[in-house]
Amino acid sequence: LISDKLLGSEKFRNNWWRLLEEVATTMGSQGQRAFRSDGRMSERISFVARGKYITFQVPAFNGSSYLRYPGLGGSALSWLDLQMTLKPGTEDGVILYNGHRSDGVGDFMAVYMNDGHLEFTFDLGTGAATISPVGTRSNCQTHLVCFTGYDPSRWRSSLPRLFRVELDCRGWRRSRFESRKNTSLRILVDIENPIPAKAIPVLSVRLVQGMSDLSSERVTLGDWHELRLSRTGRLAILEVDDLPATQTMTPGAFTQLSLPQNLYIGGVPNFDMVSPKVRIRTSFVGCIQKVVINNQPLQILAGALGGVNVDNCPHPCVARPCGERGHCVPQLDYFTCSCGPGFDDPQCQQHAAPVLLDDIPVPRFTGDSFLHYSDPDTIRRIVSFRLNINMRFRTSSQAGLMLWSGRRNMTSSSDFLALGLAQGVLHFRFNLGSGEVDIPYNCTGVSDGLWHRVKAVRNEQEGSLVVDNGPVVTKRAPGHLRQLNTNTGLYIGGMDNIKHSSMDKYAGGLVGCISDLILDTDYHVKLVQMSTAGRNIKHCG
Repeated sequence: LISDKLLGSEKFRNNWWRLLEEVATTMGSQGQRAFRSDGRMSERISFVARGKYITFQVPAFNGSSYLRYPGLGGSALSWLDLQMTLKPGTEDGVILYNGHRSDGVGDFMAVYMNDGHLEFTFDLGTGAATISPVGTRSNCQTHLVCFTGYDPSRWRSSLPRLFRVELDCRGWRRSRFESRKNTSLRILVDIENPIPAKAIPVLSVRLVQGMSDLSSERVTLGDWHELRLSRTGRLAILEVDDLPATQTMTPGAFTQLSLPQNLYIGGVPNFDMVSPKVRIRTSFVGCIQKVVINNQPLQILAGALGGVNVDNCPHPCVARPCGERGHCVPQLDYFTCSCGPGFDDPQCQQHAAPVLLDDIPVPRFTGDSFLHYSDPDTIRRIVSFRLNINMRFRTSSQAGLMLWSGRRNMTSSSDFLALGLAQGVLHFRFNLGSGEVDIPYNCTGVSDGLWHRVKAVRNEQEGSLVVDNGPVVTKRAPGHLRQLNTNTGLYIGGMDNIKHSSMDKYAGGLVGCISDLILDTDYHVKLVQMSTAGRNIKHCG
């Protein structure tokens, strides 16, 4: 039993999944289910507890599963970017749903499988629109065909004479035929000789009219697929894998999407809450590896408010190949390890030499490494009217982020400060909230594998940059704001989710070494020892 006091605590709400894992471990093979009943969260969480610590890696859904999250609310009013990596196991099932009301009326958005097709449907209050990926745009046409010679006794309802059917004009293809009565059948049609029907002997086909169109593309079951969705106002654009992008627009004049209800992934508790405009009334069967909403990765398991019947998907990460010192990051059918500081090998099993972090005087970064600082002394110097950065670095790469401080939810007008390489040129960039200034240093090449010293100074709106003993380059930020207002702390060598977190300013971190970091002329930063977090740090030999 869990006390009401514990259920109401913030610590419990933030760590409920880990707590339930511990409950399952304690209960051993006798324990099959754990419950939550704090009023706000009343779903049942199912476990298969076999006397060992359960670690969920890539969640699998079985058609009666779901995970529940806070709804998008007003964060998707005018625009929405959604990325998902998923592996469907059946042809039908709701993958993601968020609505405006608990009875399915009003605004909603849904991603689902429909007869083997990935589809997105949304309604802004004046009518729904549905979009599905299309196949290759090569000479495909939609035709009207006449069916003759069919035997009505073989079908539950009589088929109409005229169908709209989509055909692949390059030759034979299994196509989906839909009547106005939603009766469907599949046959093979030869475009060159369209008179006989090959798959069903009692049917004959005759092309009577051609119109340009595209056929919807099925996804292969049991394979990983990447979905990318972008919505602005009434317009939605969908891409799946490498297929061409398709778009649609909702009818009416409304342009905003309001989603105050909970967001569901993998299914829903019941379909009374789902809009009747969603064509599918079953939940998803398959695995979901990644969800990114408006450039923010969703913590699929840790971020859930509740869920039912979620299991581990068969995946290499289930075996915990990165050990206790690393985090397994799924990448389709494979993975990479995100290692803690001081671990050298790809699976975070062996320490870098020398063994102890305190013995790493100069850290080496690998492009996906970083060190993070959030102590008050560092933050006080970063968030101020003036900042003096002095450090040495060595690299042979043409691009990479060296230093960053920004906002957790970056926008085009957010404050940030950065040092980084682009096309072999060192750049000092910052934005105080009224416009970005970019100071490139073209006087000295730095991607030569040799040690260089950089000094970057910001004095309110004035910025200056100098490398080694070269000339000083200066620029002034636009507007009237004078103080840097960031809340991410200080990153050195890179950072988590670098492309999204930097608003595409950088694609990767530094490949090379950094040493002798001094802030404001007198604050010597011990790079490894003073860091509060880090990843994939190695010794600079």
